[in-house]
Amino acid sequence: MIGAGECHVWWARPHHGLDAWRRCLTASERARAPGYAPRARQRFVTGRVVARSVLGASLGLPPRRVPLDATCRRCEVAHGKPRLALAVPPLQLSIAHAGDRVVVAVSRGVAVGVDVETVASTPADPGLMADVLAASERLAVTWQSEPQRPWAVARLWTRKEAVLKIDGRGVVAEAMSTVVVSPPAQPARLVAGETDPPLPRPVGLCDLDPGGPYVASLAVGGRTAPAVRQGWWAPPSDQATAAPTHPTPSR
Repeated sequence: MIGAGECHVWWARPHHGLDAWRRCLTASERARAPGYAPRARQRFVTGRVVARSVLGASLGLPPRRVPLDATCRRCEVAHGKPRLALAVPPLQLSIAHAGDRVVVAVSRGVAVGVDVETVASTPADPGLMADVLAASERLAVTWQSEPQRPWAVARLWTRKEAVLKIDGRGVVAEAMSTVVVSPPAQPARLVAGETDPPLPRPVGLCDLDPGGPYVASLAVGGRTAPAVRQGWWAPPSDQATAAPTHPTPSR
C-alpha cells in the first residue's frame, strides 16, 4: 500500500518473456507496440505491465483490470502520460525507460514525474547543451572534468525532464532551457521554471540510482521532499493475482 506523501519507485529490465502479459494492455497499447523497434517495444510493454502490476497490488485488482488512460490532452491521441482512470484512490504515476532500465513511479495524492537516461560515452554535444541547458547549467558542466561531462549533462537532463513530466507536458524543446535545476554535483533542486503554462509549485526533486551507466531523477508536485521507496520488480508467477513485494526506503 502506498502511504500518503510516499512515492514508490519500481525498477525493471526490459523483459522479452512478457508476451503472455499482453492481454493486460489496452487495444490502443497493443496497436502501438508493433510500431517500436524490438528493444524499444520490450521497454514499452514492460513499463505498462509493471505499472498495472504495481497499481493492481494497491487497488486489489488483477493487472488486466487496472484502467490506464494515456490520451494526450493536447491532441487527443493515446501517446500522453499514462494516468489511472479512477478518481479514488488518488494515485498518480509516471513511466520512463532507457537502455536496460524501465522505471515506474507511483504516488498518492501528488503528481509525479520520473526520468532515466543512459550516460553517453562520447563528449557532451555542444549543440545539445545550447538547446536544453541554461547558461548557469552550461557553466556547471564546464567545471566538470572531461570524462564527467556526459554524466553531468545526463544528470541535468533527467532532473529537467522529471519536472516537466509532473503535469504530463514532457520534454518541450523550447522549455528545457527555462527549467533551471541545481548543479549536477549538488542535491537535486528546482531553481527556476519560467514555462507556459507555469509549473506546479512547490516541486520536490531528488536523484535516483538505477545502477550501471544510467542516471535518473524523480519530481513530485506540491511537496518539497518526496519520501521515496525503491525496489526491483520481477514478473509474478500468477499473472492474475500476484503482487510485487513492497519497495524499501531510499538511503
